[in-house]
Amino acid sequence: PEQRSRGYQHHHQQHHHQHHLSLGLGLGSLSSKSLEFGVRPNFRRHIFSPASSSARRYASSASSLSQIDENFVALLQPMRVHDVVNPRLAFSEQEGPGWVSDLGQTLSDEERRRLNSLIDEVVAKWRVEIGVVVLDSLPKDTNPSGFAAALLNYWGVGDKRLHTGVVVLLLLGQRRLEMRVGYGMGRILTPAKLQEIQQVRMLPYLKAGSAGGALEAMLVATMEALEKEGPNHWRSITAKDPDKEKNSNGWSGGQTPIDEFLPPKEEKMAAAEASEGSATATATATASSEDTAKSPKQPPK
Repeated sequence: PEQRSRGYQHHHQQHHHQHHLSLGLGLGSLSSKSLEFGVRPNFRRHIFSPASSSARRYASSASSLSQIDENFVALLQPMRVHDVVNPRLAFSEQEGPGWVSDLGQTLSDEERRRLNSLIDEVVAKWRVEIGVVVLDSLPKDTNPSGFAAALLNYWGVGDKRLHTGVVVLLLLGQRRLEMRVGYGMGRILTPAKLQEIQQVRMLPYLKAGSAGGALEAMLVATMEALEKEGPNHWRSITAKDPDKEKNSNGWSGGQTPIDEFLPPKEEKMAAAEASEGSATATATATASSEDTAKSPKQPPK
């Protein structure tokens, strides 16, 4: 998962296995004014968020307020999926485990509770899990699509047999939205459906600066799609003790394909051949030097 979280820089065309779409809010025909949809959090004011054991750990190890700020900002700009605060494990005692990771508290308490309530409703009716992550940004060399896929796999979002997980990654500082779905969920949230949800349901709210409204609209659209297209065996009543099937991260173990983020076969073969050729050349050179050392010296004429 650590390797996958780095975001490979190979750019491939979309194909039928790619069940996600990116809404590059910093690109396309959007005007520069409409891109200012994000509200950058006050890092210092929210440094001791009760929902974050990671924040407490970083804060306790810091020797100064400036270092606390730097450590906290690092959590809002994670380099690895391991560094993203998991809402199933880090939560306040008053609210319990949730589905929304928003360490910077961009969302209001009411918005977060509303989103968690809607996802609870989805989970209660369907064998589906939805993880929402709100961050400032990712490192420049990280592919957001690859990061979202790696995060889904690392946490294990969705049923482990049906792979019905969804990860929504909102990067406010980069004006970017990523939605990644598991193998099975791609039957319901197809690329066309994801595009519709993003552009029709979410984008108006994002342009207006309402991240909470956009995420709620996404959840409502997902629930509508499940009610219309969801198979009966996906309903939660068919699951046997769903709470006992959680993994160590608090999720059910769903996965998503990552083939599009891996190097093409041609590149793999070329790299393997180059590596093999290099090893052969090294072995030949070593053998040649050993033979030279073993051969008797010729007497001088």
